[in-house]
Amino acid sequence: MLRPGKAAWLCCLLAAGCVDRAIPAASAPSAPPQAVPREWQTSKKVGCEATGPCWYEYVRWRVVDGVPTEVNRRSVQRVPGEREGEWVMVEREERFEDGHWVLLPRRLVEESKPEAVEPAATDAGPTLVIEPPELPYRFELRFQQVFDADAAYFECDSGPLLLTVTHRQDASFSQELPLEQICVVRDAQGNPLVNGATLYDDQGMIQVGDFDFDGALDFAVQDGKASCYGGPSYHVFLFDASSGRFVPNEAFTALAQEWCGFFSVDAKKQELLTSTKSGCCWHEFARWKVVSGAPQQVYRLTLEHKAGAREGELTVVESEERLVRGRWIERRVERVEKE
Repeated sequence: MLRPGKAAWLCCLLAAGCVDRAIPAASAPSAPPQAVPREWQTSKKVGCEATGPCWYEYVRWRVVDGVPTEVNRRSVQRVPGEREGEWVMVEREERFEDGHWVLLPRRLVEESKPEAVEPAATDAGPTLVIEPPELPYRFELRFQQVFDADAAYFECDSGPLLLTVTHRQDASFSQELPLEQICVVRDAQGNPLVNGATLYDDQGMIQVGDFDFDGALDFAVQDGKASCYGGPSYHVFLFDASSGRFVPNEAFTALAQEWCGFFSVDAKKQELLTSTKSGCCWHEFARWKVVSGAPQQVYRLTLEHKAGAREGELTVVESEERLVRGRWIERRVERVEKE
């Protein structure tokens, strides 16, 4: 069964380009855009399963005479190597210069090792221990299949694993959670990334915080790239005080799958913040309160930039809605800006 948001994302891929209305997913919203950016990027892929051929394409666009125009195309392709079980990553880039496309030299991006022989059932995969010094919890990931835990390119193909969570100040607490997979994401120093905050990029393989504002820490694991534009998506576990255990939560997981990346937490206002977008010119920002243990949307701001009536002008449509005593109150404004 596809996870929330996965079916829409697959349709986006098959339609080629993923430039239509984005699939919602989360993170701290950036400042509302005030004008159409000079350039933006779209992407698409074909294949890219755990093994086999794979193709990514990234396209940069610029508005020329009021029309979105491609100015750069870069593709990365996984093809069979010279030896059996070996794969080679090759990059191809084209740049639009002086009215025509210029093909830059093909270059080797990465050459993978021959695929490992499938281990016997008694074999064990690698073990990864994550214990951030600023957090009380220790996370031990024991993978069931052999794979390169240091690889960074196809980091979401870990396969099944057992996650063991322990508390460094409470030796009596230990909980094991079986997972279908996790994305192994590392920082620039090669350490497992925890609580990252880069929108539209890697946000960390584990997020820890008080997501439901009950005073207890919760956590989430990145189990794929199913949020908008192939961004990180998460499975959320909330701490249940009555049982003293972490429990998977579907409502919070949907919030971390259906917007752009992981939601951010405003502890002062006790609100969760999400954002999504479609291309360069449509953005939505939302705020959520936790009501009866589930996130409920209480505010949304939508910004849309359209071509103006005159050359060099943009029409900005701003729609702001607030939930007041069970009813949505809308404020809508249109204004004209110079490009």
